Amino acid sequence: MKKVLIALTLVLALSSMALAAETKMSGKVWFNVDDLLAKTLTTSNGYRLQFDSTVSEKSGARIRFENDTTTGAPVALKRAYWFTNTEFGKLLVGKQVEDFSMLSNNYAAENLNHGFTGVALYPQLGENISAIGWYDIAGKKVGAQGKYTADFGVIYGGISKAEADTDAAMAIGASIPVVKDQLTVFGQYDMKGDTREQFVGAKANLGVDLTAEYKIQAKEISLNATKKLGDVELSATYTKPDAGDGSLELASTVYF
Repeated sequence: MKKVLIALTLVLALSSMALAAETKMSGKVWFNVDDLLAKTLTTSNGYRLQFDSTVSEKSGARIRFENDTTTGAPVALKRAYWFTNTEFGKLLVGKQVEDFSMLSNNYAAENLNHGFTGVALYPQLGENISAIGWYDIAGKKVGAQGKYTADFGVIYGGISKAEADTDAAMAIGASIPVVKDQLTVFGQYDMKGDTREQFVGAKANLGVDLTAEYKIQAKEISLNATKKLGDVELSATYTKPDAGDGSLELASTVYF
């Protein structure tokens, strides 16, 4: 069923691109030193190539390819969806990923990053509210996420539940600006079954984007510095668990 849906979505997306008044290509290439402090250096690299088309003011499509670092595949289809704007909101069909989290460095541990192959609705709820409800046909999984943005900060959350699972995954969080456009503090609470984790952190913009993030249960701290120079982004992330040695990752990304 998943392969059939992706195939149908690809047909719709490619048809949209063929008929589109405008199709844009974008992407990025990156190179990482995975741990500069390790005795044996390991590196990784990758790319992203994305095509966006607009058929009309109401509909369009997106296709994105990347290399897959988990399987080693040189080409992997990461996005393939067709969308249309209705009176109820934006309706999407295909392969998509959504992330409502504020977390930066402890990315893999949170529960507000969801990939699905199915259908999704982004309802029209007002200027300050963004939300999504989605159903993954292949995984028989349902989820919803929402975010409220105001002058005092951002509140966000989400939940997901698979048909075969006995426990749902959920997360809630908030970020508060201390100094507008310069310093923000944030926190997030995650739960999946009996596993719980809390994050606290701060983001600062001092010419260089700085992020400090701490996992309370795991007692792990991450420090990140990122600087963008035109189309080139340079990043360094130091992670130190409660037990064991710390690691330092260096990354460079070129956008086009």
